[in-house]
Amino acid sequence: MLPTAQGICSRMQLNNLLQRLFSSTVGPQWSGPWRDPAALSTGIAIVRKVLQENAHASPHGWRTHEIYSLALKEKAPDGFQSAVKTHNGQAKPPHLEHPIRSKSFLKEILAHMRGYRDVKIVREVRESSSTSAKHHQHATFVWKLVDKSKLPKPQAPYIRTPSLGVPLGVHEDFSHLNRRRQRARKEKIVREILKLKEKRKLAAAQASESTTTTEAAPGP
Repeated sequence: MLPTAQGICSRMQLNNLLQRLFSSTVGPQWSGPWRDPAALSTGIAIVRKVLQENAHASPHGWRTHEIYSLALKEKAPDGFQSAVKTHNGQAKPPHLEHPIRSKSFLKEILAHMRGYRDVKIVREVRESSSTSAKHHQHATFVWKLVDKSKLPKPQAPYIRTPSLGVPLGVHEDFSHLNRRRQRARKEKIVREILKLKEKRKLAAAQASESTTTTEAAPGP
């Protein structure tokens, strides 16, 4: 029995649908930076380099397309090869041979650099570049380098002085002893702590007396 025209069309539609679903779910997506770590690390190095070299020329920051133009002027490292693979029907990035293959990938790089505190995004008021006599101002967001020397320094870790009772066994487990021995052990620890405190007070008093005597002694 020969297949009808309706059956052939339904099979073709089913095959086309399966191909679209397979390519959209299984095919690699070139926009994700985590799928191409080599391009991500190299792109961060390129962007950091061009921003540092052009910091004095653009003190008011850069728009994303300005950074994109500067970055594309840098040559890709020798032997660089993107891990991205495109399938038939997928749109290819405009510069697949370069670590910064598209403007959307540059935005991912800038987001990573913002997390590293290399750059920040700020709101600036600029004048329009129209040739008319009137100058119009408009607000825009630009990227700027972060001066890490002005960032707050992390606080030094607080080192707590151990208590006097730690070497004497304050935090030891006495549950294996009976009540009488537990009480005796605790009383002994308390007595030892009081003795240590008295010794420290006496040593501090003697040190202060010797310092006072030295200061009061007449000079030669």
